[in-house]
Amino acid sequence: MRMLAAALITTGLILMPAAPAAAGDSPAVFSLTLADAQQKAEQHSSRLQASRFLLEAARAQAASAGSPRYPRADLNGQYFYQTHVPTQATAAGTEVEMGDNHNYSAGPVLRYTLFDGGQTARNAQSARLVTEAREQEHRSLRREIRYILNLA
Repeated sequence: MRMLAAALITTGLILMPAAPAAAGDSPAVFSLTLADAQQKAEQHSSRLQASRFLLEAARAQAASAGSPRYPRADLNGQYFYQTHVPTQATAAGTEVEMGDNHNYSAGPVLRYTLFDGGQTARNAQSARLVTEAREQEHRSLRREIRYILNLA
């Protein structure tokens, strides 16, 4: 509360004319409407800016909360070198190698969660509720700034 009042006073001091009027000139008149003061206070409020960022983060989290419902596609690959390749003796008396020293595999992988016990739905609902709470907090903070300006 004190920081907000200090920010409003500082904003007012910054906006005031710096030099006094010359002897022959009419004095400069500083005019600031309530709407302009509210706009300036909202622009310079660090609490309101932090609230806005938290609201944007909550909206992004709510938008991605249902993503586990969709299939996921990956490209997977691996390579390894086998130092000893086993051999198998045949009936003809020859030995056949069972593979190669260089082993690799590559290909697409498709995953889909069939059942998660409702966890995805609960996470999405929780993210929506957090977003609503952040919106209420942001609106409340804006009302608080306007209330303080109305008292001044």
